[in-house]
Amino acid sequence: MPLLNGDIAIARSAQMSDTAAGGGPPTAQLLPDGASNAIVPDLSEDARVGGLVEIRHLHGVLRNTDTDPLTGANIILAEPPDDPSVSITLVPTRNTFARRPDIERLIEATSVPGAEFSGFLLENHVTGQRSLQLGQRPGAEPPGVNTTLVLIADEGNPGERVQYVRVRRVTTAQATFTEALGQGNYADYPIQIATCELFSPLSHDFAGSPPNRLYAWQTGKTRVRRVTASDAGTFYSASRLVQPAAAGDLTLKVASIYTQLVPGTRTETPLTDQRPGAARTVELQDAVGKLQVQAASHTARIMVTEATRGYTYTWRLKPTPAPGSIAVSYLVMGTWYTLLDDGAGQLTGSGSGAVSYHSGALSVTLTALPDLGSPVIVSWADTAPYVNACAAGPLVAGSAPAFSLALEAGGQAEGSVIKWASGGQQRQAVCDAAGNLSGDATGKLMPAVGQLFIRPALWPDAGAAFELTMQQRATASKSFASVAVDAGGFAQLVLDEEPAPGSVVVEWYTAQRVSSSSGSNLGGTSIVRGHVGRHLAPGGRYFYAHDKTTTATRGSKTERSSSDTRVARHTASDDGAGHFADGLGQIDYAGKTLTLRMVTKGGSTEGYQSDYDEADAFSIAGWPAPPTAGDTRKGGAWGNTALAEEVLAASTVLVRYTPASAAARQQTATVPARQIGVNLRQQGSDPIVPGSVRFSWMGHDYSDANGLLYRDRTATDPGVQCGKVDYVDGAALIDDWASGDDPGTLTIRRLWTRKSRSTTGVIHGRTATAPIRPGGLTLTAVDMAGDTITAQVDDQGKIASDLAWGHMDFATGAFVIMFGQFVADTALTDAERAEWWYKAADVGKVQPGKIWRPRPVDPTTLRYDAVAYTYLPVDSTLMGLTPERLPPDGRMPFIRAGDYAVIGQTVTGAPFVAVAGNTYNTGLTRLSSIDVLGADGSGQLRDGYTVDLDAGTVTFNNVAGWPAQVVVRARIEVYRRVADVRIDGTVRLTTPLGHDFPAGSVLSTALRFGNKGAHVIRLFDQRAWSGKWLDTREGDDATGNYDDTGYPVAVNNRGAITERWALRLRADGQTFDLIGEHLGQIASGTINADFAPTNPNAGTPYFVLKAAGWGSGWTAGNVLFVHTVGAEMPFAFIRSTSPGSPTAPDYHALLAVRGSADRPPSTPYP
Repeated sequence: MPLLNGDIAIARSAQMSDTAAGGGPPTAQLLPDGASNAIVPDLSEDARVGGLVEIRHLHGVLRNTDTDPLTGANIILAEPPDDPSVSITLVPTRNTFARRPDIERLIEATSVPGAEFSGFLLENHVTGQRSLQLGQRPGAEPPGVNTTLVLIADEGNPGERVQYVRVRRVTTAQATFTEALGQGNYADYPIQIATCELFSPLSHDFAGSPPNRLYAWQTGKTRVRRVTASDAGTFYSASRLVQPAAAGDLTLKVASIYTQLVPGTRTETPLTDQRPGAARTVELQDAVGKLQVQAASHTARIMVTEATRGYTYTWRLKPTPAPGSIAVSYLVMGTWYTLLDDGAGQLTGSGSGAVSYHSGALSVTLTALPDLGSPVIVSWADTAPYVNACAAGPLVAGSAPAFSLALEAGGQAEGSVIKWASGGQQRQAVCDAAGNLSGDATGKLMPAVGQLFIRPALWPDAGAAFELTMQQRATASKSFASVAVDAGGFAQLVLDEEPAPGSVVVEWYTAQRVSSSSGSNLGGTSIVRGHVGRHLAPGGRYFYAHDKTTTATRGSKTERSSSDTRVARHTASDDGAGHFADGLGQIDYAGKTLTLRMVTKGGSTEGYQSDYDEADAFSIAGWPAPPTAGDTRKGGAWGNTALAEEVLAASTVLVRYTPASAAARQQTATVPARQIGVNLRQQGSDPIVPGSVRFSWMGHDYSDANGLLYRDRTATDPGVQCGKVDYVDGAALIDDWASGDDPGTLTIRRLWTRKSRSTTGVIHGRTATAPIRPGGLTLTAVDMAGDTITAQVDDQGKIASDLAWGHMDFATGAFVIMFGQFVADTALTDAERAEWWYKAADVGKVQPGKIWRPRPVDPTTLRYDAVAYTYLPVDSTLMGLTPERLPPDGRMPFIRAGDYAVIGQTVTGAPFVAVAGNTYNTGLTRLSSIDVLGADGSGQLRDGYTVDLDAGTVTFNNVAGWPAQVVVRARIEVYRRVADVRIDGTVRLTTPLGHDFPAGSVLSTALRFGNKGAHVIRLFDQRAWSGKWLDTREGDDATGNYDDTGYPVAVNNRGAITERWALRLRADGQTFDLIGEHLGQIASGTINADFAPTNPNAGTPYFVLKAAGWGSGWTAGNVLFVHTVGAEMPFAFIRSTSPGSPTAPDYHALLAVRGSADRPPSTPYP
């Protein structure tokens, strides 16, 4: 007969408890409709305070005694709880006999070990420890707060131990380790140590790996993996519509697409001094080995739209990326996933990808479709700014080590004598008229500027001093407060008295500038020829250039006042014949007049052309930015920028000289030999990369670490600290040395220099932790003029200031911030229009007559302070689940693209007295169901009335024995498929709605079971049985055969269950025992009689086997296997209670088993 509404029910399982035995097959106890505590008990005070998770195994069942199916069967949470602290989630178990541990494994299977973490467990960790130390490549992303990692000891072996751990707090520090390379070589390398405080202690001992330059785990030690999401666990629940939906609509808006699977207590975590654009680490390779250095981070993004959404994305990265520096992040159902570059051209992690380091071509394939409206963010570092000075092999320093000594200015070079002790004997050098030294040393005496450079051929003894005897005369000076220069950059200065030839020194300052929007970054540079200078003024080192034929010198040292401005301090002295060094000008001694070129016209400097997004890729009027399909970045290259120079405003030009009339006197001065200066750079003025200095001198090795210079440092010997390195000026300053052979030769074995730091006009990124609390969030960055740009983030996530625009998504932490402003094209100078960012076609693209002018900033200076929400999980002993394997906030998405959903409205009328013959009108039409229930909670009334679903009415026929009052519950439902879903609650359907639904209606995802009806899926025999349950025969056929064609095994929906049965014959070959895989031996029978073992929970047989089907030939040990499939629909019911006060004494929720049944045709065929 057809399946009736009363034949569909939900049955309790064998054990309705949260013990390990909880769950099991269905029982005869059916859930009454509307009864209190039918599934779980009342919530205790303890549960309301601390939270609780309760899991029950339930079964949708069909109670008809035939096999008529329920087609398209599904179960939904039709009405979610009306208590905001209570959530209900349904999980398919696919196992009639599932117990609590089986269900726990299903829930926890949502996260599984994924790609290897970019670091290793540093040394051993013991049971009970609540922190981890992870070794990482400097600049690598440490684990974020609430990140889950997997520790796997003895991976793949029988003794494998696995523990999921969640990070509560993380701090990072950098330490330096030394590794022996063999043959006396060694290398220092840094390791970033991330110390992670854990929510739960370690449950095992885990053997870690020692520090190593590969930043990798050691074979046989504990491996650290990230967690990746798995589709093994699917969840079903319901959420109310927050906006009305009309018939024909394809899009709905629900309160949340998440269900609170486990409770979590929200707390706030401060994020202080965060630097999302901070330097990343890149790896440089040279003849000595690998070198880890810091490089600025570049970023780009593609917005995920209907048009761009997919699994594969591509970019052309510019500047080209450094190996091992790329990270791609994307958002799936509110969770961030990351792919990392392995340094060999492959990206691994939550997806796969490949990159060409030469062309910058990047392609990634994601493991899941990213959320609509979210960005796919890529960040990387580049190696373009780094130059290997030893690329062609070791270098001999252009200027050997020398002493730089400060003297009293105004002396006479010719005839001066310098003495010192070496090897216990006195050594000496003399000066000629040009100041050149000869004898036991070479060098230069420049009396006008009071400087002596001396390079002894026989090195001074430790603690020795230089004794200088020379003719000294008194000096004079004159200051010029305002100096005008002509078109060629020359100025004329007139002294008060005649200067002595060879005694004039002029000192002045100039300012050198580039446009703040040009992207160029001016660093401090020095003109260096021959020797290293010493400190002459606070804040800078002064370098002198000279030639061999005269005492004329030239000096220039720049001191950067901002990224686009530098102040240069210059000196020039005369040669005694009326000329300044390097053709800078002339001097008329008798006329007391100096003509000197003080500024250089038409100069240029190399700079980074800052990357930025196109103006029409975003909208100033409304953020977030409209999605763009491609890469909208510009710039990202190196080029030349015009350099303007002028005499520094308000500065003074100083001229020092010896009057021609001044008398000479002999003077002897003693100067300690305290510090040696070595000019390491062969050419150029780029700063040296810290950690890249290695040279040999007088039989000893010298190397740098953290700005200090060490002699003979090895893997086992820290060496002797013997000086320091001035990375900006390119000088090694040695104050402790060991004498040896050939002091005039210094061989440089490793040296890297760096161009100007890269800049950017846009930063795409995400916060270390999300969600972020709205309000009070401020971002700052420093532009190329050295000015701080400050922008506030308002409560809607909008970032706005005069020089910055952007948006932050508080829920995910994703942000974009663009630096610059719209400027009128008519207000730009010709020089500004010549800069790389200016394109005439861009004028008016967004605002009439205006163009977006980027304001480049140093990405490493972007900082923000914020407050992030984090979640404290409930004790695992109370949940019975491993919290580390679940999302930190305990929520799981229950609506996904491709899901089937029921949009429903439930209307329950007021209690009334039912009278036979009366008709009740629900006020609704085209209903999906009408139920009549006892108002006293006695449950659903199955008989005594008829319904008209189209009209929405109930007609009462027989109310005998009914409760005093009843209520009518009516439902309108639409069954649709989900096309797409966004984390903001927007759900798009594949087909439009057929009803109007008010706000407060419910969208429920359907737990689908297909067509449900009892049947026999498999029957076969076997000669002997080992006790192993299989779906195919193992070994030989039985000697007998059951005729299932003529006498098929009979089952019905009420009595059959999903079980594998074995009927094993005893010694007589006629009697058999019935054994169930899960139920065990439950009955015995004989082949000579029909066999119908009773299902005690249904009152009907599990199946019926006819005697006539057995035939003959059966012998002892033969087995007949019968595999039955019942009409039950097993699922887990999870009630999660979050801490909070109840809103009412009771709450209610509604479960519904749905499907279709055959019905007789309304017009039978004649």
